[in-house]
Amino acid sequence: MTLFISSRAYFLALLLLPIAAFSQKITTQTDFQITAKKATNAIKIDGILDESDWQKAAIATGFQIHYPQNGGTPLKQTEVKVSYDDHFLYVGFVSYDSGKHVVQTLKRDVDFWSSDAVAVLIDPIGQQASGFFFGLNTEGVQSEALLSAGDDDMQFEWDNKWYAEVQQGVDRWTAEFAIPFKTLRYDPAKTAWNINFIRSHVKAGTWHTWTKIPLPFDGISLAHTGTLNWDAPPPSEKSNIALIPYATANVSKDYQSGKNTEGGANAGLDAKVALSSSLNMDITANSDFSQVEVDEQVTNLTRFNIFYPEKRTFFLENSDVLTQFGLPPARPFFSRTIGLNAQAQPVPILLYGVRMSGNVSKSVRVNAFNMHTKEKGTNLGQNFSAAAVQKNFWGRSYFKAGFLNRQGFTGFKSEKLDYGRNAILSLNVRTPDNRLETWLEGNHSFKDKISNKNNMFSTGFFWNGTRWQILTDWTHIGENFYADMGFINRIENYDARRDTIIRLGFTQNFTEINYTVRPKEGKVAEYQGGLENFTVLNTNGSLNEWFNRARYFITYRNTSELKFRIDNNAVNLPFSFSFSDENALLEPQFYYYIYGVLQFNSDSRKTFSWTSRLTLGQFYNGKRTGLEASANYRIQPWGKFSLKAEWNRISLPPVKGYDGITTLLLLSPKTEINFNRNMFWTTWFQYNTQSNNVNINSRFQWRYKPMSDVFLVYTDNYFAQDETIDLQRFRAFQTKNKALVLKLSYWLNL
Repeated sequence: MTLFISSRAYFLALLLLPIAAFSQKITTQTDFQITAKKATNAIKIDGILDESDWQKAAIATGFQIHYPQNGGTPLKQTEVKVSYDDHFLYVGFVSYDSGKHVVQTLKRDVDFWSSDAVAVLIDPIGQQASGFFFGLNTEGVQSEALLSAGDDDMQFEWDNKWYAEVQQGVDRWTAEFAIPFKTLRYDPAKTAWNINFIRSHVKAGTWHTWTKIPLPFDGISLAHTGTLNWDAPPPSEKSNIALIPYATANVSKDYQSGKNTEGGANAGLDAKVALSSSLNMDITANSDFSQVEVDEQVTNLTRFNIFYPEKRTFFLENSDVLTQFGLPPARPFFSRTIGLNAQAQPVPILLYGVRMSGNVSKSVRVNAFNMHTKEKGTNLGQNFSAAAVQKNFWGRSYFKAGFLNRQGFTGFKSEKLDYGRNAILSLNVRTPDNRLETWLEGNHSFKDKISNKNNMFSTGFFWNGTRWQILTDWTHIGENFYADMGFINRIENYDARRDTIIRLGFTQNFTEINYTVRPKEGKVAEYQGGLENFTVLNTNGSLNEWFNRARYFITYRNTSELKFRIDNNAVNLPFSFSFSDENALLEPQFYYYIYGVLQFNSDSRKTFSWTSRLTLGQFYNGKRTGLEASANYRIQPWGKFSLKAEWNRISLPPVKGYDGITTLLLLSPKTEINFNRNMFWTTWFQYNTQSNNVNINSRFQWRYKPMSDVFLVYTDNYFAQDETIDLQRFRAFQTKNKALVLKLSYWLNL
């Protein structure tokens, strides 16, 4: 493989990398330390810190306000204690406060940051590249998430078994965590872990952290943790295996195909096997993801597909090793290409899926898997393999190499010419304080009979200062570059008039500049102004598309927000394009248009909250008026009722067969009933005229034991409109399909 790096990318990388050497090293890991002493007696998880070991435990105090103001002592302080035994890491919180707390829901992993809550962040390996997050709100609702360093993002879709409880007092509330060592990935010989504690004090409109984390970094920043010192090496579990068998029964009817009602049953197994204390193997057989919540539908007025997040837990742990190749919207690896078709419907997985991820040494992390999907009709079976190795150096910097392979199969015989492969090399350099990040990446794709214009290159930098944030990224993608396991949303262009897809290579540059001011006093917590420029050039150097954006946001201390922006777009449309009606074609030509957006979000802490958004201005060679609104009513803590509505009116020059007016409507009411912390019923109705679909998804969940569930899921799809009738008559919708699924799963630790 030959990787050609343009002089521009090479020069930019050489220019930026030496700058990192001038950054100052952070000191939180030496300034904030707490020692974990081994418990001599049993600790009961009841939310009451009355055991003798808690009385002798070291205390982390001196929490600081992280947001909206950085620094300063909170009006209500927090204390944290840490202990452990042979099987659990214990964390105890004392949060001083009185009166009623804000809790959005009793549903696990939902709206954590919008509720009064506490959390612990743990980075056992100390690479500042990945970590674990465990949180608890004042009603004892648990949230757990995986953390990664690339964007310091959180994956609440990850689930694992741990225990916690809370108690309410007159002037405080207390929380007690028991986190099994089996849940964590760590080196037993390492006696110092990275750790931080967080308090979400939503009622007061503040968020607190134990260590001092400079803005604009989030409280979950892996670059600004303290140190957990062990009084002895942490215990190593001899057996660390989790088996999660499941069984399903279903009945369905496809009205479009005219088939009779069909019923069936299925069973499968997921397993987690610890190969070492820091390296994990995930195994799935005959996987089923029927309980996963449906995607939220959106109105898409662009020429390209929408990027939806991964929600299936099998793919999540250490996923950033693979998913953070490239930058949106060009991701060479996107796990939703596996086991889901273009309509996001599940494709059965044949026989197995095996994934190994974690640390093989202190500085080396891996993520590798192999999965096989069934052959169905004219669609071949597919084998998906991927492997990536990440080598850390100089703190949070890393070098990474990856290989992706999709291979078509008929039965168990490979179709030699049906394949897609990618080889990727990536270098990412970050300063120790996480202020400056630079990257350089090359990707070569392999396809039968393709040997040129099949590369992707990317380089750029990000400066994340207290007031200034500056990002620029340069990416080049050849027209013969393929990412069969990825998401590249611009290279394939649909020509609506000829009903065909045409591939076009391109070079793009995205630059963003933000400036933030945070007043020390007053009603406003933050003012932020920003400029964006996005330019896309064709391979011959001609303009494909560019837009400029100016925006101004005001965030108030009561959590409400006022947002305004102006977009200035220029599109040299290469092919005919339609966003709705097949007659409403935008023909290939140059378009220049401007529009504005005004949005207000009310105080989210209130039992009733709302948002509104107005879009007004030009749209290609016409005009657009868009209205969006949402309303949420909360009966704390058992009920949440919401309604989202989006209406767009597009006016284009009329043509034969089309009057130039297109109206798009999206309605999305949702009802959530929380009977208690272990039983939930959620019903989601989505009406979308753009996709001509009405979806009803009703899901009942009973967690009868920790991480063991019964799901009853009903889904129903209809056509949103019948083009042969007047929509104003609201005639009964025509049914597409219906299904009812019962799923039982059980989590067994060995």
